[in-house]
Amino acid sequence: HLQQLQLENKESLYMKKYEAGELESIKKKYFELLQKNYDLTEAMNLRESLKIPEGFTLYVDPISSQTKKILNLYVSDLHIGARVTNESLYPNQYNYEEVKRRLNEVLSQIKAIKPNEIIINLMGDNIDGMDGFTARRDHPIPQNMDNKEQANNFISLMSDFVFNLRGIAKNIIIYSIGCGNHDGDFGYVVTNWFLEAIKNKFDDVLVYASPRFLASYKINGQLWVISHGKAEAYQKSNLPLTLDEKTKNFIFDWLDSEKIEFDGQVHVVKGDLHSEAYTSCRRMDYRSVLSLFGDSDYAQYNFPINNHGMSYDLIIGQQILRGQFYV
Repeated sequence: HLQQLQLENKESLYMKKYEAGELESIKKKYFELLQKNYDLTEAMNLRESLKIPEGFTLYVDPISSQTKKILNLYVSDLHIGARVTNESLYPNQYNYEEVKRRLNEVLSQIKAIKPNEIIINLMGDNIDGMDGFTARRDHPIPQNMDNKEQANNFISLMSDFVFNLRGIAKNIIIYSIGCGNHDGDFGYVVTNWFLEAIKNKFDDVLVYASPRFLASYKINGQLWVISHGKAEAYQKSNLPLTLDEKTKNFIFDWLDSEKIEFDGQVHVVKGDLHSEAYTSCRRMDYRSVLSLFGDSDYAQYNFPINNHGMSYDLIIGQQILRGQFYV
């Protein structure tokens, strides 16, 4: 009889532990689902706050906060497929493995900043060209990938990059700007192929594409104008490294024609020249940004040597901290 009581006590104790464990497991699952529902609700609220007028003029006014860190990342002139020859003045090995290494180095530096939101600006010349030529077809360029390899490698590399960024920041937005003078229409098609893949793969990444030479959006009420800097066909000369009177009037005329209103400064950011420079006037600041690729043979022989990497703005409230990720 005593043995029977001991067995019953053990059984009762075991069931209590089991039930307690089951309850803890259910509570854990409940809170996981609660958090997931909260995240989805926040994502939906963010989607509703994004207003995109006709003409692909891009606006975003994220939930404002004086402590929220928004990383505006300028992914310009990747030139996937470009090759620097053995006759170059300075070594610049650039292939799939090296691009991946440089992107991973950018990721590690972004982790140190710990942003709440990341805006990826794809700014043109994401791939190097087509059939060994630029979009203008006016001269051949050295390449180490054929057309398919350029397209597939760009999509693979940038998809991994976006996937890893999702582990760093809660909100990811991608703005793609048209008009690269190297990749042209081919680059535009490949980039939009990539954006469709991102939309299908990641429900929580917001994606917008503009085919235009200039695009704009707002962050915390401040206006950004983004451009590659040189169009694929009609533009005689590129936007300059530093701000001049002609460029200032060109930007203000465009803003006026688009009826884009803004208070204070307009922040103009452009790529193309693979160089970092910052100039400003009373109502405009103007920034040329780095290229992950860096310098080609032509650039090394004709311009000062540049670092390769990515430029960024870190926006906290109304404050803008400008920097570069050197790789």
